[in-house]
Amino acid sequence: PRPRDARALVKAAAVIVNGAGLEGWLDRLIEASGTRAPVVVASDGIAWLPATDTDLEIDHSGHSHDDHDHDPHGWQTVANARRYVKNIAAALCAVDAPGCALYDTNLNRYLQLLGELDQDIRAQIGKVPEARRVAVTNHAAFRYFGKAYGVRFIAARGLSPSGQSRPATLARLIETMRSQSVTGMFLENVANARLLEQLARDTGARIGGTLYSDALTRS
Repeated sequence: PRPRDARALVKAAAVIVNGAGLEGWLDRLIEASGTRAPVVVASDGIAWLPATDTDLEIDHSGHSHDDHDHDPHGWQTVANARRYVKNIAAALCAVDAPGCALYDTNLNRYLQLLGELDQDIRAQIGKVPEARRVAVTNHAAFRYFGKAYGVRFIAARGLSPSGQSRPATLARLIETMRSQSVTGMFLENVANARLLEQLARDTGARIGGTLYSDALTRS
């Protein structure tokens, strides 16, 4: 770990992690920092999906985030997001009792916004015929969203956006897209566009908007 990262952890009131094996590197950083701050798992209470999927178009042969047993992308549904923010607010209250009233106020305000977001998602997806609710993405980061909102995501790679797709997998993916008349693909903000550009050339499907999977930036 970089020294400045370790020093920052020493001063932390709490270390908040996702869990499900997403941050395998973080344990080494915490140990190197010498911090005694409590480690809080923000995803406690999430019903995890298994890391593997039997869909033929999903290729899990590449390296996943940290070779975990569960799909760590739990934040991709509003119901799970509510669990995350409740856990985070509780952790902040535990280390800062005087500020707890403010944390609770902000929590309730945010939970209301999440409820409105959930209603909006369902209303927008409801406008799309069920047979058309199919989206091609770079890697399998949206299975929670798909299960919650009735969208089938076809991923060219496994749980890691850096995994490699085998030629046979791509061939099956192209066949699936053609047989199901899939016309839309969505590029993830952390992924290289080359794979979807190749699929666009081979199938005639168009690349639509950007989806945010593992980060809010291109890092």
